[in-house]
Amino acid sequence: MWVGDNLLSKPRVESIVTLSALAAHTSTVTLGTICLASFPLRDPILLAIQWASLDVLSGGRTILAVCNGASELDGPQFAHELEVMGVKSNQRVGRVIEGIRILRRLWSEEQVTHQGKYFQFSDVACLPKPVQQPMPILIAANPKPGQADDATVDRIMHRVAKYADGWQTDATPVETFRQRFQIIREYAHQDGRDPSTFDSCLHLMVNINNDRNKAYEEAEVFLTSYY
Repeated sequence: MWVGDNLLSKPRVESIVTLSALAAHTSTVTLGTICLASFPLRDPILLAIQWASLDVLSGGRTILAVCNGASELDGPQFAHELEVMGVKSNQRVGRVIEGIRILRRLWSEEQVTHQGKYFQFSDVACLPKPVQQPMPILIAANPKPGQADDATVDRIMHRVAKYADGWQTDATPVETFRQRFQIIREYAHQDGRDPSTFDSCLHLMVNINNDRNKAYEEAEVFLTSYY
């Protein structure tokens, strides 16, 4: 079960709280974010504790998928969110990469000291640890045709291969999915990682209703509100 995520730009019930409620009412389904768009805005120590707690409460049923979130160029609501949270638009990628590194260390090491470009702290222990060891982190990315050239797509796929445990995308044609996942596997091999361990997932949305028109209306409201 996937839940979306925004903080101020497109307000909704907070994603980790929502997943915690779902964890309490389920026992076998996997729970994850599609994707954690607020990742560059969040404090990695707090997020590490929150997500580890969710993994414990769910019995190890979580997948954390993160992304860069929206740019200030995507609309005034996104520019305002970045400004309020004190994050520059051009810092998002760097904060995602550094944040992933921090989470991995906090979830696997007893005590962590980190002196990075965006985050600095000393002697931090994250408890509880996640049930899953290692805890999977996916990067969500889906450069749209006409919005990104081949070099940009290649760079994004390399980032997934280098820093993530898998790739999350949405509404991607089969052939495009195959080509991009192959690029990720090739880069993973070049970087000394095992391509066979890489996971992938495709996000599609379905509205189930006995009334076809009602289903379309609800889907339209959802897509307009959050996409």
